[in-house]
Amino acid sequence: MNNGNGHEKEIVALEHVDSPNMLAPYLPTTLSGAREMAKLFAESKLVPFVQTEAKAFLIVATGAELGIPPTAALRSISVIDDRLALSAQLKIALCLRRKDICKYFKLTESTDEKATYETWRVGDEAPQRVTFTIEDARRMLGVARVNNVDGNWFKVRRRMLRWRAGSELADFMYPEITLGLPSTDELLDNIIDMKTPQPMQLDSNLAGVAAVVSEGAAAAKEERQEEKRQAANTIEPLEDAFTRWQAGLDAAATTAECDKTGAEMRKRLRKDTPEYERARKMVTDAKERLRTAHQKAEPPKPAEKPVPESPIDRDPGEEG
Repeated sequence: MNNGNGHEKEIVALEHVDSPNMLAPYLPTTLSGAREMAKLFAESKLVPFVQTEAKAFLIVATGAELGIPPTAALRSISVIDDRLALSAQLKIALCLRRKDICKYFKLTESTDEKATYETWRVGDEAPQRVTFTIEDARRMLGVARVNNVDGNWFKVRRRMLRWRAGSELADFMYPEITLGLPSTDELLDNIIDMKTPQPMQLDSNLAGVAAVVSEGAAAAKEERQEEKRQAANTIEPLEDAFTRWQAGLDAAATTAECDKTGAEMRKRLRKDTPEYERARKMVTDAKERLRTAHQKAEPPKPAEKPVPESPIDRDPGEEG
């Protein structure tokens, strides 16, 4: 923004006054600086779930309001279905650093059935707790979603329970810190994939418009899927997922079990990437191992008994 004398006016909302001096060159203090940084992040492709300059700018600006550097904001803030969401880890971290209003924020219990966080706000007479149980998850999301073996509620249940409890307590006790923004996990759990509409009979004038709309819907769906993949990678780093997948393939007893692991891999990985090819080779190698082991385990076929000669084929001089 120009103030008339050739200099740009500083945008206070984008200034990180508490940052060490060594970080100053990396923190935008003007509107044009923030936009240039957002453009750089969007074009770099190093932050896969931020495809546009506008999304990157919104995340960086939100991070500035929360008092965190741009790169930390890009790691912990997401735009899902056009809504901003904070990771539960970020919500808890923001509360912990505000010693002026938060005496402590700690995990007091964590099992496969429930998780409990406790905090004490300065000025309150006693601490407050929030417990989130697996039954709460089943009531909110449905039994099928929670018991889905391919979902995070089945694979990393303790972690999901912890983040739900911590996020809920942060929202309840420190709304001025979390700004009423939902957590990433909470928002992802509420996403329902768009169903493919039935084809319509269109005249030639509308056919071109329909094609453009269809392409836009496909691009939007791919963007949402990418956001899901990146959110899953936040919960479970991709290299950890590869380690788990390899262990599952090594323990697989049938090719069907290998295919099941392969299906989960395809949900997490984009086609035409080195990671996708790596996963495909892992499944192929596991199936080949099973086939080789099966062939070695097959018992040898018994030798065929010779068929006795028919009397009519014997030489006339042989005895019967």
